[in-house]
Amino acid sequence: MLFAHIADTHLGYRQFNLEERELDFYRAWHESVDIMISEGVDVAVHSGDLFDEPRPPIRALVEAKRGIKRLTSKGVRVVMIPGNHDMLMRRGAMAPHAIFDGVDVLTLDRSSIVIDDVFIGGVPYLSKSYQDILLENIRGLAGEAKDYKQSILVLHQGLDKYLPYEYELGAGELPEGFSYYAMGHVHSRIEDEYAGGHICYPGSTEIWRADEVADWEKSGKGFLTVDAGDMRPRRVDLSCVRPVVRAEVSSVEEISALSGRFESGSRPVVSLRIRGDEDFNVLYEKAKEVLSEGSLYLDVRKISAPTDETFARGEAIDLKVLLDDALGGLEEDERIFAFDLFKRLGHGDVEGGQGLADDFYLHWKRGEGQ
Repeated sequence: MLFAHIADTHLGYRQFNLEERELDFYRAWHESVDIMISEGVDVAVHSGDLFDEPRPPIRALVEAKRGIKRLTSKGVRVVMIPGNHDMLMRRGAMAPHAIFDGVDVLTLDRSSIVIDDVFIGGVPYLSKSYQDILLENIRGLAGEAKDYKQSILVLHQGLDKYLPYEYELGAGELPEGFSYYAMGHVHSRIEDEYAGGHICYPGSTEIWRADEVADWEKSGKGFLTVDAGDMRPRRVDLSCVRPVVRAEVSSVEEISALSGRFESGSRPVVSLRIRGDEDFNVLYEKAKEVLSEGSLYLDVRKISAPTDETFARGEAIDLKVLLDDALGGLEEDERIFAFDLFKRLGHGDVEGGQGLADDFYLHWKRGEGQ
């Protein structure tokens, strides 16, 4: 059996509020489907964040349905879990995946299936506030998986080893015994080994935000295919990913030279940082003159001169540590709730934050949080 492992497609995302960027995410999804069909994939496993928001635009629903229908019409079994972007964080909320026919959506109520004697278990995204529930469920799946030679665990969670400041689980907290850990949530491409199995993040299929550019330059974007015989991942690269050109400049000459980096085809997103003592306005106008026509979007910013109060280059700011310091008088579960709420509201997910708050209130009202 050959299965594909894909995640973080973020259908419906409209970066810079540009229709063309929204279309880029649909192109990446459909190219992925094309490749899965051409390579004879038997099962497509999606590890969360099919959509960019839990109430996706109609176009995103249509494009998702088109891709899924093309897969199922070719006999490809589709297995999915909802990610944090796919679902409202409130009790009883239903992920948009429920409207699709022919899709096996793994939930807390129906968390496993068996296909050709391969066990596939999965848990939808749970924030760190619900770590106990998450661990209870994945340990239960590990017990079920023992009866099968090959088994897959599907999760949409950040592990401390790969997402050190916003993780939900420690890598060592994962139960052993699975042949393959099909992860989502981290947008970098990661293939590693864990307890005799393979633990993999296929990464996002398009560049979702600026801090993914370095990994894209090094590793590309795409998904993984895995043969159930040995469970070894193989990278599949997408050709449609829109390029991003990054540069720091301090002169008109350096700006002029950048246009030579533009390849024919898709117009790139250009991220330009201006440093030095030359007049910023002069360099900004030159950048618009030379680069605007050839780029889809031009982002120009000034690099401020460092001061004594500036954090040293390379020194990471751990927001969780800062919040823990500020909320030192609270219990651990209260600090975890505050951090999860901060992340939700920081991404503009007001409804998700409200749902998280409602659930925490019910938890507290029952006396479980005291």
